[in-house]
Amino acid sequence: MQLLFFCAAWMLTGGLSVNVTPIDGSTYPAELVGAQNDALMLHVDGQPQQVPLGELQSVSRSEPDERVGPAVRATLRDGTRLPVDDIEMDATEAKLKLRRQGVFSVPVRDLQVLRFRSPSAQVDAQWAAYVEAPKSSDQLVIRRGTDTLDAVEGLVKGISEQSVQFELGGAPVDAPFNRLEGIVFAGQDSDAAAGKLRIKDVYGAIWNAESLSAGADDKTLTVHTTGGLQHAVRIDLIESIELSSGILFLTEVEPLEQTYQPFIVSPQSVPEDRVAQWMGPRVQDQHTLVVSSRSTIRYRIEPGFSRFAAEVQIDPSVTLGGQCELRVRLNDQTAWEKTLKIGEPLQQLDVPVGAASQLTLEVDYGDDGDIGDIVHIREPRFLK
Repeated sequence: MQLLFFCAAWMLTGGLSVNVTPIDGSTYPAELVGAQNDALMLHVDGQPQQVPLGELQSVSRSEPDERVGPAVRATLRDGTRLPVDDIEMDATEAKLKLRRQGVFSVPVRDLQVLRFRSPSAQVDAQWAAYVEAPKSSDQLVIRRGTDTLDAVEGLVKGISEQSVQFELGGAPVDAPFNRLEGIVFAGQDSDAAAGKLRIKDVYGAIWNAESLSAGADDKTLTVHTTGGLQHAVRIDLIESIELSSGILFLTEVEPLEQTYQPFIVSPQSVPEDRVAQWMGPRVQDQHTLVVSSRSTIRYRIEPGFSRFAAEVQIDPSVTLGGQCELRVRLNDQTAWEKTLKIGEPLQQLDVPVGAASQLTLEVDYGDDGDIGDIVHIREPRFLK
């Protein structure tokens, strides 16, 4: 009886307009209306269809959505990354208030990182070093001025009212968010292996998931993460669903070649390899390439992949400078080119790769110098 009720409701419910890319065949338009037993419920040409996830490469919303997510970000040990509007935490549980997605309750042991500020070119490398270093205690990372981070070790006791309750050398300390960069939690980091699928919402949440199931109502579906957590996600806020078997992140492969050429030539006393190490392309937050002008990065396109996709913008912390050029080349032929300007929202990039064997990303300072030309290329990936 419950299944019959669900099917009747499914046939009557309007959904999210999406483009569906199957493993075999061409992309087609549909409406996403729900999930059931690791299958998506779709309306295709007005008719209900149940499509197993194993038959799909990706599902993405038809119309772009430029809503901006919260600055505060939580990273879980299973690889899930969530922008949050507010956090409450005690010794055992954290309550993460997601934007228009309710409250997600997480055991504290599953938290890896909380970052209270947006990424910033001045401190990103320092922040990454704290996140990646071995740690036996919780670390409270403090922002000193505009370009320096410092950390103290102790025990996070709780979070409430935009303040962290921290035990430092046995003494309690209340640390307000506005003086902090974030928290790096103690504990063994997991490998955060890719789940079967990645669900992304319009505010930038990325769920590393093992499965999907029906939601509590016809407006949601339930995400089950690789870490054994689950949460209801609103269908109308989904940006994309991608199957991991059809994804290869550029941040996880070694480029064939990368170059960096500063606008002003460095002194001869500074070795070129040291300049490239300081200023050349680097990976941030697992799946973001940070690229300064003028840089190029060249990758091999493995057989079987048909598209290259990413989201791009000038580093949102940059306020001085003008604009720069971002190009995508396929076998040295320009396939995509755009002028990026300071303060613009994320731009979507989706390029068919055809029969090309190599892809090159190029950030160029153009005619106005390289001040502020730091481009974030988020989630750069090949798709089958």
